[in-house]
Amino acid sequence: MLVSIEQLDNRRGSVSSVGAFGFTKSWRVLAPGDQYHQGSVLRDFMSLTGIQPGYQWITGTQFTASYEKLNIYLTTLEAAEGSQITLNGVLCREWIISAQFEPTDPNWVGPVEQTIPEDPSMAPIKLERGQWVERYVYPFDNAGNIYANTAGEPFGEVPERERHYPLFRIMRRERAFDDFGMAAYCDSVNSVAWTVAGVTYPPRFAKCVSINPGPMMGHQDIGLYYQVQYEFVIRPWPAWTDVTGTTYQGWDDLLANVGFNQKVSGSLVPITDAKGQYVSEPRPLSSSGSAISYPLSSATALPTKGFRFYKEMDFNQLGFPQGDLGWG
Repeated sequence: MLVSIEQLDNRRGSVSSVGAFGFTKSWRVLAPGDQYHQGSVLRDFMSLTGIQPGYQWITGTQFTASYEKLNIYLTTLEAAEGSQITLNGVLCREWIISAQFEPTDPNWVGPVEQTIPEDPSMAPIKLERGQWVERYVYPFDNAGNIYANTAGEPFGEVPERERHYPLFRIMRRERAFDDFGMAAYCDSVNSVAWTVAGVTYPPRFAKCVSINPGPMMGHQDIGLYYQVQYEFVIRPWPAWTDVTGTTYQGWDDLLANVGFNQKVSGSLVPITDAKGQYVSEPRPLSSSGSAISYPLSSATALPTKGFRFYKEMDFNQLGFPQGDLGWG
């Protein structure tokens, strides 16, 4: 274990042309004997002080007015070997520990200048997963049958339900942010199969719900940049075929194909019941728009009509890694 740790009064600071502050601090350390090498010294120093790469610089304490957590982190810790000295009869080796603090994020491994290439698709990403919750009225049970009473007619009120979908966030450092280009992706779904981080999502399974560049930041070596956060929600609804024979899936809409009017010889006419009265509830329609015998038999599913509401974009153009995350 180290004999002593003394903080030196030789802190040096710097500021870049983009206003990013950084500084260095150093400590004088005495290690017993002559068997310590730089790795042992750094290991014991980090263990005793808690100061290690990723350590955030804080001024003051929580009980003082000067308390402040700064967006400055320890990026490099070095140990330089000094001379032998004798302290209280114990032979020791002097080491100087130097720490470089910079305005960077410790969760990104590697020098920041290596994690922001000119081409965003070459930048490493971070990925987080969560859940997305939606509440809405959905008049079908888990077998696709409409909520109906014992007479086969739909209820006047359908309960509101929750649905939970997988959500994932991708964070990537980028040197510039294109407001118009990114706006085109928001509220869109993937037009073709999209593979990211080893998972392939069929067309229209993934919806982009947010692209947030956050605050503009600066680094003394590379200048201005953004840490852009992308959010995607996955709706893994398998393909279904509507009354017209068209296939839909994912974020496509599924509605009951019902109405108060039907097509007869190409014209719209009101649907009437067995007594010739206009129906008070919408009735199911065939693919040609004609009314279907009602109530439906237990073996007949309610006809549905599908729609593609969201605009479609090729998410592969965003340039996220398909396999290895290139964790940065």
